[in-house]
Amino acid sequence: MIYLNVDADQKPEKVMMENLPGGAMTVRMADNIKEYRQEDAKDRKMYRFDEVVFELPADSTITTKQIEDDFEKYWEYGKTDQAGKDEDMKDDEPDPESGGMTRAEMTVEIQKLQEKNEMLESCLLEMSELVYA
Repeated sequence: MIYLNVDADQKPEKVMMENLPGGAMTVRMADNIKEYRQEDAKDRKMYRFDEVVFELPADSTITTKQIEDDFEKYWEYGKTDQAGKDEDMKDDEPDPESGGMTRAEMTVEIQKLQEKNEMLESCLLEMSELVYA
């Protein structure tokens, strides 16, 4: 889930992982972090940022360092509807010999393809309206 323009009185970390009951993990990612001062309290620092939140299953092997090292991939994954569901993200390490993509990479690529497909369908409909008008 993505949240835009979140306000907080403490500067968020770029990546935070919190343990949940049962062993699952909540991942919170912050981007576009900007410091500002409130009009009524000029001496108080505030922070505005975009945030993505998703869960990892209990048997996930993903670490904070992996997320920090590939921030954009996980950010995109966190924005998808698929984030945190069932088998997603249990193991983010593809078989080295397969040359395949991780689940997160596939989810992001699928989302990009769906967006491109919607755009192409729209163009096709517009073209057919011109041809058959």
